[in-house]
Amino acid sequence: MADVKVRWLLADVLAPPAGLAPFDFAFDRGCYHHVRGGNAREYVEAAKQLSRPGTQILILSSYAIEEPRRRVRGVKEEDLRSDFSTDFAFIRLDTVRFDSTNPNKKGALAWLALLRRVADEQP
Repeated sequence: MADVKVRWLLADVLAPPAGLAPFDFAFDRGCYHHVRGGNAREYVEAAKQLSRPGTQILILSSYAIEEPRRRVRGVKEEDLRSDFSTDFAFIRLDTVRFDSTNPNKKGALAWLALLRRVADEQP
């Protein structure tokens, strides 16, 4: 059994509460693809605020598919890489599927990105 403590945090992903100690690991299931369109830089800044060099972040994000009636805007691989590559290293980037409530239907395509925060550049 792993000696792990979990802390759930309910907050605005773009404005985390001040004074939080950095996390060793964070998981985002679906926030990034919702805020990315207008707030990609703010999202990455919040991820930096909640992490330190070495922190791993697991992001499950909707996959960009060109469908006119699609309700959720997904992201492309180049979006993920351009948004995070300056401050985070990609450990893994895989396509997966979200869970489906219908056992006869596959879940929607998604990205599973495991990132590690890199050290800040020294002046």
